[in-house]
Amino acid sequence: MHIELRISGGEDAQGLRSLREWLTEEPDLRGHVRMIERPPAPGELGSELEALVVGLGPGGAITAAVGLLVSWLRRRRGTLKMRVVLPDGGSVELESDVVSALPADELYDLVDRLVERIGPNGEPAGEEPDDAAS
Repeated sequence: MHIELRISGGEDAQGLRSLREWLTEEPDLRGHVRMIERPPAPGELGSELEALVVGLGPGGAITAAVGLLVSWLRRRRGTLKMRVVLPDGGSVELESDVVSALPADELYDLVDRLVERIGPNGEPAGEEPDDAAS
């Protein structure tokens, strides 16, 4: 299972690189963050970073990833929008200026809601995990 992260707001590629560094400092996510690059348009040199894909296993990786996303957004200057594409194909939009203005209790609620949308057991919300032991 994975989520895809896209940024808009002026520093797309630079912001994604910064976020990648932030995420890969977490031991549960190290080796599970992949860059998606857009091929260069005619006349351009080199590809451009378009998105990050974060592989999420069951357990703490989901909560760690969501907590790091929210924490990273809080530290951004200016307005930056992040689109989180969820495993079920849905998406959630987060804005840095909105996230940074939230009091602590609302931040915890935001993290909890995102973890629930992604699926706390490594499965998209609304699906039951396979249980081969039953």
